[in-house]
Amino acid sequence: MRPGARSTQLAAAALVALAAGAVAGWLLHGGGRPPQPERVGAALLLPQRAPLPAFRLAGTSGPVTADGLKGRWSVLFFGYTHCPDICPTTLAALAAALDALPPQARGRVRALFVSVDPRRDSRARLADYVAYFGAGIEAATGDTDQIERLARAVGAYYALEEPGPDGGYLVNHSASLFLVDPAGRFAGVISPPLEAKALAGTLARLTGGAAP
Repeated sequence: MRPGARSTQLAAAALVALAAGAVAGWLLHGGGRPPQPERVGAALLLPQRAPLPAFRLAGTSGPVTADGLKGRWSVLFFGYTHCPDICPTTLAALAAALDALPPQARGRVRALFVSVDPRRDSRARLADYVAYFGAGIEAATGDTDQIERLARAVGAYYALEEPGPDGGYLVNHSASLFLVDPAGRFAGVISPPLEAKALAGTLARLTGGAAP
């Protein structure tokens, strides 16, 4: 994904998804002042949350499903291993944030890199890729319909560009992190710019701990 305006545009799309969820809940409850998203550190949390739909991806640590995400806070990032800039930068910041968490908080957080490029990103390639950033990040991919189902549920955007003369191609995708709470519900987003210390503090607060 190219930096700059495109990244800002995609981050804004994630915030629109949050606002749409809040308004939908407001309409269902008969009007009044719409419930407002809550700011927790760098995260913007939904006032009303819906469970993720059923999906199944092939992960580097086994199958990834909606039920399997329950029990901990999950941080999802959608990208691909051929990404020239946003993906390595984001994963490096996320890995550093995880490393900075106290052990108790770290055990309550799962980080998952979801590849939206299953044509090129096998499980073996994904395992090698995330290992470069440390032991704290898992990865998954799968059939296109399963990826799309999860991406739509959290408001993540991606689109493959046309291949170049050499057959290579870029993928435009969201630059935000997407949060799933321990009940398995889409909970909110953390939008760029992402800084490891602020991200660690946010994750610590979400899990009920003190900032590192």
